[in-house]
Amino acid sequence: MVNLSGITVIVADRHPLVRRALGSLIDAEPGFAVLGHAPDADTIGRELRVHRPHVLLVEPEALGGDGLVVLPTVLAPSPRTRAVVLADEPSSALERHATHHGAAGLILKHAPPDELFSALRRAVEGLGGPWPLTAPA
Repeated sequence: MVNLSGITVIVADRHPLVRRALGSLIDAEPGFAVLGHAPDADTIGRELRVHRPHVLLVEPEALGGDGLVVLPTVLAPSPRTRAVVLADEPSSALERHATHHGAAGLILKHAPPDELFSALRRAVEGLGGPWPLTAPA
């Protein structure tokens, strides 16, 4: 099991307000630290090379036109970093796409904070899905 006393995170989202809000929320939680923020794939790559965090929390659109397809390339400078995808809406297609391209977790933007922290912990522990993505029937 991973020592959960210090999970480090890079927050990647196109929207500055979302990046800052998520960063503040994560930093305020004991056992977590945000090391950087990124609006796009180039900045994500730089942040990963410099900080090598445990987790990259990333919205697919921040990765650019190809989205999750480039996730393995973006993570290459920091091979131990796990990606948790930040999604706007539930979608089993996105869930499959994220898994196929190496995401270790997925969380909806409207999820409660405890689910976010759980997703980050599960990613670091290598537990991955199943993710609470699809709405209950």
